[in-house]
Amino acid sequence: MGFFLEQLYQIQQLREAIGPLGIALMNWVSQNLLSLLGIIPLYIFWCRDKKAGYTMAFAVSVGSLANHLLKLTCCVERPWVLDERITPPEVALQNQGGYSFPSGHAQLAAGYLAGSAIWLRRKKALSAACWLALALIGFSRVYLGVHTLLDVLAGIGEAVILLLVFRKLIPWFWNDRKRTTQVCAAILAAALLSTVYFLVKPYPLHYDAAGQLLTDPKTMITFSGVGAASGFALGMFLERRFVDFTTDVPARAKLYRLLIGVLVYLPLYAAGNHLMPQILGGYWGGYFFNLALWTFTLAGYPYFFNKLRILGGGV
Repeated sequence: MGFFLEQLYQIQQLREAIGPLGIALMNWVSQNLLSLLGIIPLYIFWCRDKKAGYTMAFAVSVGSLANHLLKLTCCVERPWVLDERITPPEVALQNQGGYSFPSGHAQLAAGYLAGSAIWLRRKKALSAACWLALALIGFSRVYLGVHTLLDVLAGIGEAVILLLVFRKLIPWFWNDRKRTTQVCAAILAAALLSTVYFLVKPYPLHYDAAGQLLTDPKTMITFSGVGAASGFALGMFLERRFVDFTTDVPARAKLYRLLIGVLVYLPLYAAGNHLMPQILGGYWGGYFFNLALWTFTLAGYPYFFNKLRILGGGV
């Protein structure tokens, strides 16, 4: 860990030499680039290739659960807690919570962008652009001092592994209802067991030289990954069993699917992400927000595909 903290300190000196413009640019990349490119996975799932869309959704949602399992098992403090020389810019510290290893931001970006890059591999320029965007997002986390390179590489690695695992798993269950139900049930069971594990496991208490508690473990616990994995399992079960939409529709229907879906998805995401934690608290707000968001994305909105002619349905 010492090597990665020293590396982070060297990058910090570069950041300070470049000044506010570099900070503003990297903070924009960190906070906004993935949101802009997030339309690509939605387009792939709703309009082009369901299997590829499910693969990315698995890497992101179940990956989020895996990420929190690693975070709350390893309990690695943030870089500025481990090394007092590390001083991230104030703007980068907003909305930074949880333990450091592995980077959830990098895991999320890799699930979407590496998945998109793999799907776009025959269109080399677009695929390269996705890989470049992923590299920029990962670098921005290190540049801003909120994660070490080890955190970022671990987050990317776990997403890529899950992408490859699900690609191998899909042929086994895709056309078999019983196996699909078994996969969904296994994910729900993992989510339930993880919830119990998060609540009962002991957490280390780290103190500074003056004897002050550096981090309260209770503030590190999150159920957002549990909600995301549960929403994926519920959404996939409902879609495969009762919806089973097709992407073999006219180009105009695909365009309408994407436009209407994004116009509905973005306000729901913004409102839910802000309101549910306030209403239900940090633990369960994150859980129900992600449960609802993934169920809507995988099954709720696709339900209307089969009902409205404008979206390629039969009505």
